Amino acid sequence: MINYHSIETKENNLLYGPGNRAVLFCQGCGIKCSGCSNSHLWKREEGKKLYRRELIEICAKPDIQGITLHGGEPTEQTEELLPAVKEIKAMRKSVILLTGHEIEQLTDPLQRELVAHCDIVKCGPYVERKRNLFLHFRGSDNQRVIINPKGALKDYKVEDGTNTVLVTLDRKDCNINVNGMLDSEMEELLREYAALKADKNC
Repeated sequence: MINYHSIETKENNLLYGPGNRAVLFCQGCGIKCSGCSNSHLWKREEGKKLYRRELIEICAKPDIQGITLHGGEPTEQTEELLPAVKEIKAMRKSVILLTGHEIEQLTDPLQRELVAHCDIVKCGPYVERKRNLFLHFRGSDNQRVIINPKGALKDYKVEDGTNTVLVTLDRKDCNINVNGMLDSEMEELLREYAALKADKNC
């Protein structure tokens, strides 16, 4: 079974790849980059369990064009993810892997096979002193995006230069969910919202 935090299938192509994608946030990461915006995904035991078949069924929906494996660190669950990725690729869906390892460090045969099935791989750890809000798929200048020249997304263009953040407000319980990296201005706006929410006892 896959340890995971959440799966998102809403409009997310500006952050996680082309088309409407399933984004799997894996739970568990041993890299633990300083300044990581997903530090709540480090402890594997705090995640939920997902059957491989459940993941495949989500990706099989006609409005889902591919999957993005996010983290946490997906390659720590390669044994569980690889069979699902193979089936998803057989459905002619694209696969994007976001890993904090350099691609050269993924030397385990199963990890190499997982990478081979991916259309795009973002690799490298997040380095706080090299933080850059204007990179597509990446959070710091050292990270790389590798496009499989034989993959389904071989013509995909990485577009740097803008900072995209998805902010979702839940009207029912007033919770806010943020995907992407906030700049100081956005952080201030969210602090003001949180204060307003507290004042209204929302």
